[in-house]
Amino acid sequence: MKRKKLFLLPLLVIGMSLASCTPKEELATPEEAIAATQNLPTLVIRPDGSAAALGKTYTIKLGDKFYVLNKYVHAGREVEIDWSVDVPDKVTFKPVTQIAALPVENRVEVSFKVGMFEADDYLATIKGSISCEEATPVEVNFKADVGHSPATNTTIKNLKLGFKDGTYNQSLSNPIYSGTTLLSFYGYVVGNFEESANNLYSGVWIHDGEDGLQIYAGNLSTAWFANENKIGDLVHVVGYASSYNGLLEVKPSVFETVNSADHPEIAQPVETIFEDADNWNVEFLTHKDGNIATVKNLVYKSGTAAKIGTHWTIKFEGTKSDGTTKVEVALYVNYRIGADAQTSIAALMSTWVAGTTRVDLKGPISWYNAPQMTLAFLDGMTPVDGITVLS
Repeated sequence: MKRKKLFLLPLLVIGMSLASCTPKEELATPEEAIAATQNLPTLVIRPDGSAAALGKTYTIKLGDKFYVLNKYVHAGREVEIDWSVDVPDKVTFKPVTQIAALPVENRVEVSFKVGMFEADDYLATIKGSISCEEATPVEVNFKADVGHSPATNTTIKNLKLGFKDGTYNQSLSNPIYSGTTLLSFYGYVVGNFEESANNLYSGVWIHDGEDGLQIYAGNLSTAWFANENKIGDLVHVVGYASSYNGLLEVKPSVFETVNSADHPEIAQPVETIFEDADNWNVEFLTHKDGNIATVKNLVYKSGTAAKIGTHWTIKFEGTKSDGTTKVEVALYVNYRIGADAQTSIAALMSTWVAGTTRVDLKGPISWYNAPQMTLAFLDGMTPVDGITVLS
């Protein structure tokens, strides 16, 4: 779910320019610097990107974040703002250097833990102590009224069977879930794109022992790095589903590591093995997107390693168990695996001969109007390790 950032860019630019400009004027007193900071429009930025008013109470929904200033310079005086909250177990402060792809300085992200039940509701008072040298600090505040977001508990398989939108389960007559259904489910992390701010948000794969799913965008990158996530972690995901040309994805508002001992009902991940091309077809692969699979004994047909930093599609051909029927298998090399991984794959492909080179492929099953394979970082494997050259 995207929010319009109508005011964020100009407000942050104003805040940065005010903080960095030093007009030719007399040095302010510490008290004057504090007062100027207290009245700064960009002191607190709301989730929609507009300026927040001090002393007010704001209603918080799942995924909402505020951005507060923690340092400011006024007329030669450096001012510090120390932020705190009366419920530190529910509200988190995190320094950030970028908001909505805009570089920022001296900003702290304020995020809120949102529960699923009415008993989880709470009121938080966020306080800022503005200080400058020997002057008496001034305290400001705003409040957050955090309500719960009732989520529907499901499993990955049930989500796939019951979800419908413009490109997923289009013929489903009685869908249970839509893009406005807040979902809650669990799974073990089995794969991811390159661990960088630019790439990771596009893909982490999870599996609950029964089915797999791609997690995309939302709070994925923020939570991944904050939790120091890794392959093998059991995670609780809360978010909204949507599809992209037939690929089902969930954009998480919550992506948190949980103790696997507390969830024995979640089985360990399994891999799908295709010994031949018998089942590489739309009928069998429908709802299999997001699963880690190995497709064996494919012959390279066409496609080249294009420019690093772009997507590539490589075509292979599999053979059915009858020994004669051929089936096309596409490999989509997403540039989100990172430049190093693409460079390694390009080097590997430089020796391939169309119609002769045979490989096994291992990676997530993806979808772009039809099933395809893709590559990712898996358990102990880089993307290039997902291609085993047989001959």
